[in-house]
Order: sequence, then C-alpha cells, then structure tokens
Amino acid sequence: MDQGSEIAGPFIALMKGDSIITGMFLPTMPEDNWEEIRDVLLAGKDGNLVVYACPNGHRYTIGECGRPTETSICPECQAEIGGVDHDSAEGNVRLTGQDSTQKGHILQKAVQGGSPRPERDLMPVQCAAIKLILHMAMFLGPVDSIKDIIHPNVEESEMSGFFMDHINANIEELQTILKCNAEDVVLLMHCVVNGMMLHRETKTETYCRLQTKGDRKQWENAFSAEILNGVFGNRDQHLKTLSHVIASDERLGTDPLKKLIYEVDNTENATDIPNNILEMRSAWCYRSPITLEHIRVQLDTAATNNRHTTLKHFLKEDYILKAVRCLPNILRLQRILLQRFRKRLDKADAKKLTVKHMKDDMHAGPHTTHLIEEFANAWDITRKNLEHYVCRTQFGFVRVPNEFSRTPIHDGTPLAVFLPATDGPGLCSYVMTHFLCHKQNEMMNVYIESERHSEIQKIAPMDIAAAHLISYDEDNDLMPLVLANCHYAFEVGVGTQIEYDLVGLERQVMDRCLFSKSLIDLKKIPMVDVMIYRTELTNKAVLERIAQTIPQAKLSSAIKTQIYDELRYLPDVCTSLQNLDIAISFLQITGGDSDKSLKTFMEESLQMGSTLLSQTACKSCELQHAQALWLLVSFQKSKIQIDSGQTNEETFETLPKEFLCDIPEDIGKKFLTYVRDLSSEKLLNMLEKLHEFLILQLPVRENTDDEDYVNNTEYSLFDGLDSLIEDEFLLASFPKEVMFKHSVHAWVMAYEELKVKTARK
Repeated sequence: MDQGSEIAGPFIALMKGDSIITGMFLPTMPEDNWEEIRDVLLAGKDGNLVVYACPNGHRYTIGECGRPTETSICPECQAEIGGVDHDSAEGNVRLTGQDSTQKGHILQKAVQGGSPRPERDLMPVQCAAIKLILHMAMFLGPVDSIKDIIHPNVEESEMSGFFMDHINANIEELQTILKCNAEDVVLLMHCVVNGMMLHRETKTETYCRLQTKGDRKQWENAFSAEILNGVFGNRDQHLKTLSHVIASDERLGTDPLKKLIYEVDNTENATDIPNNILEMRSAWCYRSPITLEHIRVQLDTAATNNRHTTLKHFLKEDYILKAVRCLPNILRLQRILLQRFRKRLDKADAKKLTVKHMKDDMHAGPHTTHLIEEFANAWDITRKNLEHYVCRTQFGFVRVPNEFSRTPIHDGTPLAVFLPATDGPGLCSYVMTHFLCHKQNEMMNVYIESERHSEIQKIAPMDIAAAHLISYDEDNDLMPLVLANCHYAFEVGVGTQIEYDLVGLERQVMDRCLFSKSLIDLKKIPMVDVMIYRTELTNKAVLERIAQTIPQAKLSSAIKTQIYDELRYLPDVCTSLQNLDIAISFLQITGGDSDKSLKTFMEESLQMGSTLLSQTACKSCELQHAQALWLLVSFQKSKIQIDSGQTNEETFETLPKEFLCDIPEDIGKKFLTYVRDLSSEKLLNMLEKLHEFLILQLPVRENTDDEDYVNNTEYSLFDGLDSLIEDEFLLASFPKEVMFKHSVHAWVMAYEELKVKTARK
C-alpha cells in the first residue's frame, strides 16, 4: 500500500508489526462509556467518584475522598478490591482520567450467524467492512507483534485460525447486510482496498495514529466518509464495472459463457452456448435488491447536517428496535411465571428447572413455547449490547454478567433467567426489559425533537401494550414503505438504478411507526415486579413484625432435640418450613393469642391440610414459638443439605458471593482450635446463633450507591455474633481474624467438627 496514504496507516502498521500498534485503540473495538456512567452515578449527589481497577482489570469506583478505606470482593472475579488506610490492595490501581477503555484487539472468538452490531457512529455495513480489513491486516502481521495486542490472549498456534474465523464471520456479516453473495463482497472489498491505495490526504492527520478514543472515532468517521461510502453508496455501479473487467480479461480468454454470465455479451445469436442456458439468462446475473442496508448507505451519503435525523436514527437502531415489539410477550411471560412461582420456589430449583421442562409442562400455559421464542429472539438481538449496559435498581447499578450475556437461550437454559430479579440469573430478564424500554424512549425523544411535540403520553412498564410500542415487522411493514418511496430500474448494459424519496419515506415511517406511540416511565424502581424466592419469604423484617404482634418465646433444649430427631429427611424439613413460612406471613399481619397451638392455627384458621411433620412440634409449639421453630427447622435444613453433598452456595442461596470466601489457612487453624475446645452443647449453641446470623443478618441488601453505605465483608465475625450470644464466655476465645466474608465457611467447618464430637459419644 502507498506509504502516502495516511488513512490506511493503522492497517499498514499492523501488517508491519510497527511498535506503534501497542498503543492503538483499534477501529470497531467496543468501549465502555465511563464518562456517561459517571455522570449518571453523580446525578443528584454532591461528591467525587474515582475509578479503580481490580487485579484483573474490572473497574469500580470510590466516592468521598476517592481513596480506599476498606476492602471488598470484586463481583466479577472475586479478587480483593479497595484497600485500608488510603493504601490500595495488592494489584489494584487507580485509573488516570475517567476512562480505561482497553487498547488492542478485545473481541472474543468469532461467532457465526450473529447480528451485526455497530459501534459509535458507524453503521453496520461500515463496522463490518472495517473489521474485515482489520482482521486481514492482523492475519498478515508478524505473530510476535500481533499476539501482544490480543486480549484475552490467544496461543500462537491458534492465532491463524482465530483471525480466519473472524474474517469468515465478517464476510458473512457483509453478505447478510448487503444481501449479496460472498464473491460480490470480495469484489466490493477489492474496491475498498483500491480506494485506500489511491487516496491522497491534503494534510497529515495525527488522528490516524489512533492513540486516543477520540482519534479512533475521528478516523472511523473519516474512513467511512472518504473510502467506504463511495464504494457501498455506488455498489451496483462498482459491481457492473468489475463484471466488465473480469469478462474482458484476455488472460481468461474470450469465453462466450463468461461474457454471458457477466452481462457483457452483445451477441444475441451465440451459437457456442447451449439453448437452455440462453433461456435462463436472468439466473446468471446479480440484480441489486432493495434492502434496508442499501438505503442506510444512501441515506448516510445524502443526509448532511440535521436532515432526515429521525429516519437516520430509526434505520441505525433498526437491529434493536425490531426487538421492542417482543416486550408485551416478555412482560406477559414474566407475569405468568411470577404468578406461578413467586414465593413458591427455591433458587436452587429455579436453576435446575430448564426451558425444556417449561415447554414440556407448559408452565406459561398453551402459549409457553411461543412466549419463550419471543424472549429468546429479543435476547439474541440484545445480549451483546447488554454486556456494557448499566441500569439502576434499589440496590445500586447492575448489569448482566458476561457468563449469561454470551450464551443464547436454549433448552438447557435455567428457569431463573426468565424470572426478573435484581441479582443473579434474573438480571437477564430485568435488564433486557429495561434496555428495550430505554431504546423505545431514545427513539421517541429523537422523533419528539424533530417534530417539536410537547405532549407525549407516558406509561408505566407494567401497563405496556403493543399499541404503545414501536412495533413493526421488517418484511411486512417496513419494506413496503421503502418500496413505495423508491424508483427501481434495470437496463441491460447499464445496470440497476435505485432512487429514494427520503423525505416521503421519513414522513411515512414517522406516521406508521412513531406517531401516537408512548414514552415509558422508568423512574419507578424496580420498574417491574421481581421474583421473591421461597427462601426470601421469611426474613429479619418479617420476624421483627411478628415479634411486635405476638411476644416470642424460646423452645426448651429437650423439645428442640426431639424435633431434630423427628425431622431427619429433607422433604419433610422443606414441607414443614414451607408451611411455617405461610403461617408466619399471616401471623405478622393478624396477630393472635401467644398460647394458642400453632398446629391448630394452621389447620383451623388457614385451612392447611398438612402442617408440621414433627409430632413434638405439633404438640408443644404455640404461636409464641413461631420464630424459634422457624430458626430450628431452617438450621436443620442447612445441616441436611451439607450432609447430602450440596455446595455452600446452594445451602445458603440467599447470601451474596462476598460471604462465601474460604478462610485463610492460618486463621482456619485458629478457628478449629476454638471450636475443638468447646463442648458439644456449647458448639451447638454457637452454630445455631451463627446460622441465625447467616440467614437473617447478612442477606439484608443495601444500595451500594448510598452515601452511608458500608461494606461489611471485612468486619470481624466476633462483632456480629456478640449481640446474638448471651453467654459471654462462649466467644471468649473466638478468633477475631475471622471476618464476615468467612461466615459460611466457618459455619461449615464448625458443623463438621460437631459431627465428629457427636460421633465420639
């Protein structure tokens, strides 16, 4: 390539392995708009936010003075973040500036058949074309230089296949966008490369070195305007010209069939060609179709300044807007599933039940398969965008974890993905719904500004109907509008000629797709009903309310021992706990006589067929024992789950991962010494109180963005238990190095030691 072509500089540098490539923000690579997110985080607050990165590069912020005063756990990789006394934890770095967009090549392995996703101001065809040239340049570059700018790392032996997969995927994307075959894509890309070779700059542009995000965006826009638009905007003429060149190439001979295929044969009486081929002349030549991508290119070439802004934004966002029509069915699926499973299902069960089970059992009625397909269709369109999309909840800002956003919906997808929640797999359903509503509002705001509307209806997400949404079918609704506003002509020897009435098309799109549509009010948090799992039904607040209406009393040690002996099987424990949850939910509201039999209340007042599967509990427990019995049965459930081989995460499913950390070896030895010195009775007492702390105190979620939010993972567990345990001697030698984050592991260690002590007796 010509050394004078500055605009081709980034590709030349990659092919040569120039040292400058290590500092380049490569074209079309995704970026995190942290400046925009920071503005949202600071909205309505007086303060400062400083951005840090954990040892693995995941970002987080620190407010107030901007220097760390406590440690926590990275929600992405579980690495230690923060610090103590204004000193950052090992491997944590303060990011200079407000943005840390990664340099180099940051795409995962290529995925065939994915939806083209534009970046920044680029249209899908421009983004796919630049990616194709980028991957070809990196494929040709020296391995030693190129491997250092690939993130995540790729083995040298796999680099060739890695880039070839991307090249093939990019060609496939261009075929999808341009609606043409691979041969024509290659011909058009030859035109692009030729344009790069012939391009001459009037002056040297420093942005071609791609040393900043701004440089990259400026280069992408310049490359699209000066190279790509000229090729794709005149695609048909380029293909026709190249057909003549190929057909007249003397090196290939003067084959009549070749001339016929490329439509340069002027002889009507071609005696050397079989009659059946002559009769199928139209089957041999390419007719340029009218597609949305074709009109996008024409629009981008024709629309300057602020002309056709609504149409331009509509067509640019079409790949997302076509998923907005799925919102009513997504919300319907959410409502049906919540009505069926809310307060009736454990998190573990929600992860075990899959799409296949949902379809087989028709969990959402006779339309289950259709509703799941609508959800899956919207998910496939949006999931790549959700990797970087942040939405607000009552517990702070959240986004979909990468482990979910990179996986399509299939028969093995767990039910939990479909149940909207503000944490865990349910974020998929919640965040996607928020994202689609946001895209509706974004498009409507462009339309409102263009038409200068002052009053547009606002609706709540739960009230959404198809009539409120930008809902259209590309083939049946949008393409007829395009065809009605274009003039298409074809003449042998001249080629295809397509002209669009952009003014008329924009008006009809606004009238048919945007007029009378609504804005969606996203101020309410949470924006839709969220899942409440059975294990979350009875919590600290509920037990506090029942204690206010009915004074609570403890159970004697003898009665507790008998109940433990009678509830030995997990199904019996789960049934008793589920029935007890229902009774407590009523008692916190209705109250009752403290000395009334709990069994009688459940059978007569609540008309429950089965109550407690423990004879001792049925005979001895009164309403005043509801809290004590609930804690006892919950404790027994956790013991049986650990004994049956379930993981700590499954056993304590209501706890965030931050409290599931292993105890360091030296601290673990101190803790084992402590529990071994306790008698069986005292160890059981400590275990019961620690379990109460785990299921009632730690699961209380707070908004991480509140000014008074305190991260308690580094608090000493001793301080948490001190207020629960009345026997001051029980904690006398408790190692204070055991933190809140070690709580679950400490409980399991202590329980295993209790089993050893019990076996010795």
